[in-house]
Amino acid sequence: MVARLTARKKGFSLAEVLVTIAIIAILAAVVVPSIGSQLKTGDESRIQQDFSNVRSGVEQFLADVRRYPGSIIQLNKAITISDADVTPTNYTASQVARWRGPYLIKDPTTSASTGFDLTINSTLVALPFTLNGASVSYLVLQIASITGAQAVAIDRRMDDGDVSTGLIRCTGTSASCGTLQYLLMPIQ
Repeated sequence: MVARLTARKKGFSLAEVLVTIAIIAILAAVVVPSIGSQLKTGDESRIQQDFSNVRSGVEQFLADVRRYPGSIIQLNKAITISDADVTPTNYTASQVARWRGPYLIKDPTTSASTGFDLTINSTLVALPFTLNGASVSYLVLQIASITGAQAVAIDRRMDDGDVSTGLIRCTGTSASCGTLQYLLMPIQ
């Protein structure tokens, strides 16, 4: 007697494949939005950290040189008597000799790139602002071409949530910011 061997095909049925795809789609629908929101939070944190690092660098530069720097590059590259501070007045030989940098960890070519793929303007400016009824000059760090939504998100994280008050300001409207200004410190 010849035993009959039944041939069984190995593989998944159509129903099993469809159930698996449905489970993967449901997981993706839940996981992808939460990851996306975390990426934006990372950009806001990066900008906050970069602003803090520049402020610390400026404070150290000011303590050593006793003048405000004219650019972020001066925080990483030794100044010369032909370089100008924020006023703009050239540095003296004694001020050049007091420079003890670099004051930032990043090198000068990358210190201006930040979160949201934006670039911090390397030139520092002194601008007057009215605070509590008094006019005060501030050393200002600027980011150009920023959207209103990005500016508001940064302002909520670092300041009062209003881009027309506090240390984070916009030159345009909250809907289309234009240039974000971070008031680093008052100029004495």
